[in-house]
Amino acid sequence: IIEGLENQVTVLEGEKEELLKQIENSNLSNSELNTKITELEGTIDTLESSIEAKNNEITVLNGEKVDLQNQLTTKTNELKTLNENLGKVTASASDVLSGKTILTSSGLVTGTMTNNGSVSKTLSINGSYTIPAGYHDGTGKVTQSITTKAAATYTPGTSNQTIASGQYLSGAQTIKGDSNLIASNIKTGTSIFGVTGTYTSDATATASQILSGKTAYVNGSKITGTMTNKSGTTTTASTVTESGDNALITIPANGYYSTSSKISVPIATVNSILSLNTELYASASGTGDKQSGVDAYLNTKLSKGLYLIIGEVTYNSSNKNVSISVDKNALLGNEMTVDYGARFLKAKIIQVVEDDTTLIVSCGGGHQDYAFIRCYKFT
Repeated sequence: IIEGLENQVTVLEGEKEELLKQIENSNLSNSELNTKITELEGTIDTLESSIEAKNNEITVLNGEKVDLQNQLTTKTNELKTLNENLGKVTASASDVLSGKTILTSSGLVTGTMTNNGSVSKTLSINGSYTIPAGYHDGTGKVTQSITTKAAATYTPGTSNQTIASGQYLSGAQTIKGDSNLIASNIKTGTSIFGVTGTYTSDATATASQILSGKTAYVNGSKITGTMTNKSGTTTTASTVTESGDNALITIPANGYYSTSSKISVPIATVNSILSLNTELYASASGTGDKQSGVDAYLNTKLSKGLYLIIGEVTYNSSNKNVSISVDKNALLGNEMTVDYGARFLKAKIIQVVEDDTTLIVSCGGGHQDYAFIRCYKFT
C-alpha cells in the first residue's frame, strides 16, 4: 500500500513539473494556473497524509508483529518444557484412579486404580486385616476393642492367682517377693516357689563331726566342719594290744580316715603281742621253697588260720618290690606299708579258709643288699 501511494506522489510530482513547464509556455491566465496548482498541491497533501497514516499503521503492525513473535517464542519454550515434563511422567494406568486420565509422552492414559473410598474394619485380639489395593480417601479406620487392666499387686498365697489373657495391661503387674524366702527358713524336703528347704530341727552334728572345709546346715544354721582330714596319710598307732584272737590297734588321733589312710605299727610291737607258731624266712643259704641271694622268695603251703605276712628289703634306688599272694580263696586285709630311710616294709593279714593254700612272697627287684620274709600264724 505504502509503495503504491509513493508511486502516486511521484506521478503527481511529475505532473506538477510538467504543469510548471506548461505555464511557462502557456497563455493561460494566472487564476487558471493557480487553481490548477492548488488542486495539484491539495492532491499531493492528501496523498502525503495518506502515506503518513499508512506509515503509522505500519509502525503499529510492526509492534504487533514483535509481540506476536515474542508470544510465539514463549509458546515454543512452553511446548518444549511440556514435552520434557511429559517424558518424565512414570505413572501407568494402575497408578491413576479409575475413570481419571493423565497425559504422558505416549498420549492420553485412562486410570484403572480401584477407588475403595472409605474402608473400616474392627479387629479381634491378635487379629489382622489385609488392606485392599487401591485408593482410600483417608476416612476409613481399623479399630480394636481390648479390655484393659490397671496396675495391680499380688501377694502369693496357697492358691494360684491368674491374670486373665486377652486384655491390655495398662499398668505394671507386681508379684510381691519376700527376703525371708530362703532355704534355711524352709523345712527340709519342702519346696516353696522353687526354693527347697534345708531347715531341720532334729540334726545333732557339730563342727567337730563335719569334715574340715565342708559345710552343713544343722537346725537351720550353717556350720563349717573342723574334723581333721587324715585321708591318704600314714599315722603311727598309739597302742597295740592283744585281745583274744585279735590285735587291737588304737587310732592315734581323731579325724577322717579313708581307704588310702594307713596306720603304722612297729614290728617289735607286733612280735611282742603275737604267739609265734611258724616263722619262715629266706636266707643266703636257703633251699627248697626259698631262693638265695639278696632277694628273698617264699613258696609254701598254709593250713587254715589267721596269718601275718611281712616282707622287708633295703634299697638304694626307687626300685623296691614286695608282693604277697595266695592261690585259693582267702580273706585279705588291707596292706600296711612302711618306708623309712632306705628300708621298705610291707605287711598283710590273711585269713586262710582252705588247707593247702599256697602262699607266695617275693622281696626284690634289684639293688637290695638285704631282704627277708616272715610268716606268723595267730593262735
